Amino acid sequence: VLVTISEKKWKKALLMMDEVITMVEKEPQRLDRKRLEQIRGYLGYITRTFRCSVPYMIGMHLSIDGWRKDRDEEGWRIRQKGNGKRKMAEPTQGVDWKAVAEWESLKGWVNDQEEEPLDSLPESVANTEDASTPQFVPTVPRLASDMQALKALFQGEGPLVREVRCRSSTNFYYGFGDASGTSFGSSFEKDQCIEFEFGQWCTESSEQSSNWRELKNVVEAVRGFVEKHDLYGAEIFIFTDNTTAEGAFWKGITPSRRLFNLVLELREL
Repeated sequence: VLVTISEKKWKKALLMMDEVITMVEKEPQRLDRKRLEQIRGYLGYITRTFRCSVPYMIGMHLSIDGWRKDRDEEGWRIRQKGNGKRKMAEPTQGVDWKAVAEWESLKGWVNDQEEEPLDSLPESVANTEDASTPQFVPTVPRLASDMQALKALFQGEGPLVREVRCRSSTNFYYGFGDASGTSFGSSFEKDQCIEFEFGQWCTESSEQSSNWRELKNVVEAVRGFVEKHDLYGAEIFIFTDNTTAEGAFWKGITPSRRLFNLVLELREL
């Protein structure tokens, strides 16, 4: 079973990526927020087909909402020290959230039925925005690189084709990974043999969060196994007891910059 998009949608997506890159190059501190939201809506629709591209949408999200009070200079949410809780923005006043929710539901249905997805809010919903919402926003450092990454993923003579179900049998490999404060280890089973490795973190790595160490261990274990063996057409199951690492991979995004970069590394494999 294969999935793809029409050539028309594929070309439109590439043009939008180029448009964002041009906007950043021309006026990096003055991006049209409304236009960014429209482009985000369309590219978000495309990523429903190509899930590997989801992480590269984060620069768009950070740029659109980076003006809020609870964001740092790179657009990420600011966490309060001590209790580990995020410092949330003040509630937006005057927004008809029921109308927004109804619009999002309608948009999802229409996008499934029509050739051209809806990528802008109707006037009745758009007019409910907070008066403090800016018309222009500055770019965040990763926006241009994210768009370049998306372009690289979409390059080719025609729309990409993604295989979601094989008609023939394939190979499955199972692995386990775990990391503690000072040590790490992993193992894989292949051809009735178990390959394993273990070691100790350097001082810098051991000072990182437990979630980072768990995901870093998984990334390095999978990378080593993939590079060592010819795994084309194979599916790897890697088990970890860290739900944050698992969730970050499947969602493709995470509020943590360090975990986000590891997710990209794992998806590129």
